[in-house]
Formats: sequence, structure tokens, C-alpha cells
Amino acid sequence: MTTIFALLLAISSMLYGQGNVQILVNKTAPIGSPLVFAIESGEPFAQYFVDFSFFGTENGYQLSSGRTIPLSPPWVYYQVDGNSLPQVFTGFNGLTDYGGNAAAVFNIPSWPFLSGLPFDTLFFTLDPFSNDYVGVISAPKQVTIVNSSGLAGPKLIPGTGFQGATPQPGDVGTGQYSTLEAIARWDMVPRRIYRSKGHIGVIAFHYNQIDRIEFSAEGGQWVSVRETRKNPDSQTWEYTIAVDPADFTQGIATIRAVVYPKNGRPRVLADLEVVMDGAGTLTSGIVHVTKTGNDTTGDGSPTNPFATPFRALQELNTLGGAPHYASGGTVLLGAGQYEFMRPSYGAAAPLTPTTWVTISSEPNVTVQDVALIDPFGGNSFSGMSTKYLRLKDVTVKTPVTTKTPLEDYLWLDNVVLQGNGPSDSRVYFSLAWWNAIYATDSVAKDMVNAFREVDLARNCLVDTVHADAFPGVKMIVNCEIRNQVGGVDNNGNPYHSDLWQDRTNLTPTDVIVYGLKATSNVTQQGIFTRSTGEHSGIAIVNCDIKLTGYPNQNQWRTRSHHFILRNNSFRGVPFLVALSDPQPVYDGYWGSTAADWSKNVFYKLTVIDPEGSSGTTTPSPSDISSGTRIRNNHFVTGTVGGLGATSGQSITKTRGAFGSAPPPPEVF
Repeated sequence: MTTIFALLLAISSMLYGQGNVQILVNKTAPIGSPLVFAIESGEPFAQYFVDFSFFGTENGYQLSSGRTIPLSPPWVYYQVDGNSLPQVFTGFNGLTDYGGNAAAVFNIPSWPFLSGLPFDTLFFTLDPFSNDYVGVISAPKQVTIVNSSGLAGPKLIPGTGFQGATPQPGDVGTGQYSTLEAIARWDMVPRRIYRSKGHIGVIAFHYNQIDRIEFSAEGGQWVSVRETRKNPDSQTWEYTIAVDPADFTQGIATIRAVVYPKNGRPRVLADLEVVMDGAGTLTSGIVHVTKTGNDTTGDGSPTNPFATPFRALQELNTLGGAPHYASGGTVLLGAGQYEFMRPSYGAAAPLTPTTWVTISSEPNVTVQDVALIDPFGGNSFSGMSTKYLRLKDVTVKTPVTTKTPLEDYLWLDNVVLQGNGPSDSRVYFSLAWWNAIYATDSVAKDMVNAFREVDLARNCLVDTVHADAFPGVKMIVNCEIRNQVGGVDNNGNPYHSDLWQDRTNLTPTDVIVYGLKATSNVTQQGIFTRSTGEHSGIAIVNCDIKLTGYPNQNQWRTRSHHFILRNNSFRGVPFLVALSDPQPVYDGYWGSTAADWSKNVFYKLTVIDPEGSSGTTTPSPSDISSGTRIRNNHFVTGTVGGLGATSGQSITKTRGAFGSAPPPPEVF
């Protein structure tokens, strides 16, 4: 019988083929509605199982063969015995049809607290002839549960406009650190266009934890958000509020936020301006450019394109006219290399007073097939010289300049910054040229200077950059660093390189490093700061850093006021802390005050005292003065220090991937 069954399976596979092994499911799913999972296994009449998890994919289920089902336990359907809840779970196990397909349905309960929660889902089949009894395993897909309006989180309803500035609220509570101001930043690129429903996010921390963030749009009712949730737009766990452009008047809208700690000083964030365009009228259109186009006889249409990006921007300027001109327009480039420059100093610059103009690749062209270059080294006629410039889906091989002293802004969105190796020391962008720089979903490769001085780096990758990866960056969110060689002993690299380095003249207070990952072939220094100044308000949270090549190490050697180091992993090399370098002890441990180092993994924590007053030690409870907390940390080697510490080679994490899950109440 077994032989006949195997023969039938073989014949079916030959007839219908393996096809794509995948689970098809919507990226968002409203509460109180059915969510359908479409299964394509390529295995006819196979036993299948569908499940999902709210704990990510990193710590999957290990099979006896060494394979992994990439879904971190606990699995929801299995955990709650889904067979006993047919009103919630349908078709989560069964047999595929003759084409290897099946469907499952999750009827999402109408529970408001589910809104904003993401989960990962997959399916696998059973195979009695495989050595682990499992057949195909689909790649996981992520779904975000949203509210009934299709939004993740509460929604802002605008008013008629703010009447003056938002006043600074009084301090919350009393005590030694009730005057500490919340550490918070918008996780947003300003002047972003909303043509459909979307989300706005803030990342915030405090020594005494965050109580809530209150949002208001155009003077409308203030809406409180008390929990982090995954923002579907940024793919980041943060305090998220939803907006619908249908509720707003066309044009620029002002959003405000006040961050309230549980005990401390609230922070009133600077106004965030976004552009609401529910009617789709705030655009100057689309203009096409190809290598065979003509700037004189072309009209920018797909059949009669221009030859240069600058000529296309001028056309958008004409098409849009007053008051928005080229704002909201798009230049689409065909395959090839294009000069990022004006033809002459006298060429009229395009105007973008309202929002971003975008230079991008054609939809059927890959990022690698379109490149911006400058034969004169990046200083030719000051680039495009427009106020809001967004580069999207292109490769950049030249410094991106603008004409100073104009008020100009640069947004790198899914861009590949492609350098020429360790000798390529060009600065690709700088605050000397731009008022602010934003980088999202972008890559920097094979150059000396990567995302230098940007205001926001989110979901970015630094690969084989020979100096610092994120020097002077004010906000790093869910970024990754790979293949970095340099550090203290240089490893054949002429640069003394670090992952993130404080630059006293560039980095202000209120700095956030959130979800930074550096675990793949990183032979350089990690978090590094050593200056005669003083930090005030810095949070390094949910980072996973594994370095090799001692004496490379993480170093914190600057006096810091309100310094949070939570839920991080610093593996491979020591974390060096200076007790009184370069200043005498300020107030508390290592010359800092209101420092909270908790729930971290340290390979080894080494405290030095350059002035020789206490020698080289590691922290102990008696070393910790008022307001400085070292607690619930794990030390792989060396002296164990602080309250609630654990030690040894074995480390147990109770959450998913670093930077991809909300901070848990406890890690160890």
C-alpha cells in the first residue's frame, strides 16, 4: 500500500510540478474580519499544517535533520488547540488538493488591543519518506493586525489649526530625577506625502520609563498612545498614530507630540510637517529620461524622453506651476548612467517649495541598472539645487551636493551608495551642503564614509565600509552592519573605524540608537565615544553587536547625563567604561549621572580609571552611587557586577530578533 501511495505522489508531482512553495496572505488584516492563507506546496494530497507566532522567526523549531521551521514558539494554533476553536481557526491542517494547494482562515477576534500587532506565518507539509518526516517548508510571511478602519492604532482627527506654540507641561512626579527630560524623536521624514491612509511614529525612552505620548493634528483633539506597536509604514516598534488624508484639507498639515515619562519632564517635540494629498492633486506629474533621449526635442513622455535628470526636473517645474512647481513630481530613469549635475551655473533650478521631488528608476529597471555619476567628482554646478530632493531606487556613485547656502534637504530612499574601495574617501553628502539628510531602506557599499551626519538612518545596511559606519548620526533605527574591517589595529585598513562614533561637534543631545545589528564579519570597534564634552540624553536599545579582533571593543568614555543602555547584546570583546576619563567623577559611576544599564548581555565589562584612583575593576553593587543603575545584566566572562546579574556561557533570550520585537518586561 505504501508503495502504491508513493507511486501516486510521484505521478502527481510529474503532472503538476513542484511550483512555488509559498503562503499567500495580505500584509494587513483588520480586527473582527477573516484572514485567508493561500497555500501553494507543489505536493498533491500532502498533509499540511499552518501556524503563526507573535515572537518572530529567529528562534525557530529545530528538526532532527538540522533543518529549521523558521517560526519562533509558541505557535498560536498549536498552543491554544485550534481544533477546539472552529469559529476562529479553519483549515489550519488537512490535505492539499491534486494541485498541492489549500486554504486556511483565521477569524480575527474583535479585540482592540490586537490592533498594531504583527505576526509571522508559514506552513509545512509532512513527508513519511524524509529523514525528519517534514516535506516542504514555506518562507514566513508577516501580517500586521489593524483596526477596523485598516489602520494600526488610534487615528488623528485634525482641527482648524494650532493657536500658538504648545506650552511645556510641568514635571511629572517628584524625586531626584523628576527633572530628566524624555529622550524622543520622530521616526519620520518630514514633508512626506500621504495620498492614502498611513501612520506616524515616535521612538521614546526615559530613565523612569515612558507613560504615554499625546498627538494632535492641526489643533485637533489630543490622542494618547500608551504602548508601542509595529508601524506598518516604517516596520518599526514605536509609538504609532494613524492618519487618513480624507480627513484633512489638501496641503501641509502640522502634527505635534508631547512625550510624558512616568516620572520626569515631558518633551514637546518640534513640529512635524506632512503633506496631505487625498485628492491626488499635489503633483507635477511624471517625466521620463533615457540614454537615447534628447533635451532639445524631447517632451518627457515615454516615447519622446529627455536625456538628463536636470532637464526633466525643469519640465516638472513648468508642468506644476505655482504654487507647488516640481513638488510631488517624479523623474523616471531608464537603464544607464546619468550625470548628477546642472548643465551650467546659469541654468534655472527647479522649485520644490511644498514637498519632495523624486528621481527614480523606471518600474521595469533594477536599482543596479540605473546610476547617478558626476565626471567632475561631485562638485559640478551644485547638483540639482532644489529644496526637497528624494533619490529612490537608484545607485549613487557620486557625492550628492547642492548649492549653498540654500535651505535644501536630501532623502535617500532604497538607494545603493556604491564606492570604489578603501581609497574612495569622498564625502558623499554633508551637513555643510544640506540642512538635513534622511536615509531609509538604503545600502552603503565599499567606501570610506557611509551614512555620515544623517538625521535619520532607518532600515539601512552598511557593507564593507572602511571607516565609521554611522559617525555623528542622531537616530539609527533597525540598521545592520556587515563585513567591516579596521578598528584599533586597523587589520590592513588605514582607518581607525567604529560602528557608531560620537562626534561632539555634530551630535546634539537626544540621540537614539535602536535596533542596530552588527554580527556578520565585523572586525572593528563598536559603540565608541571619548570626548571632553558631556552627553545629555542618549538611548542605546535593542542592539545586537558581536565584534572580533581584540583589542577592538566597545568604549564609553564621555560623561553622560541621562544615559540608557537597555536590552542589548555586546558579544565577542569587552565593553570598556572609563570611570573618570577625561573628567573627574561627575556624579555617580564612571563620571555619569542618571545612567541605566539594564537587561544587557556583556561578553565582559571592564571599568578603567585613568587617574589611578581606583585601578581597573568591574562594577559591583557597592560601586553604584545614587541614580546609576547596573541591574539584570548577563556577563559571559569576567567579574559579575550590578544587581540581579547572571553569568556564564549559556544565554537564554525570551524574545525574537533584536530590534524587531517590543522591549519585554524582562529579558533574562
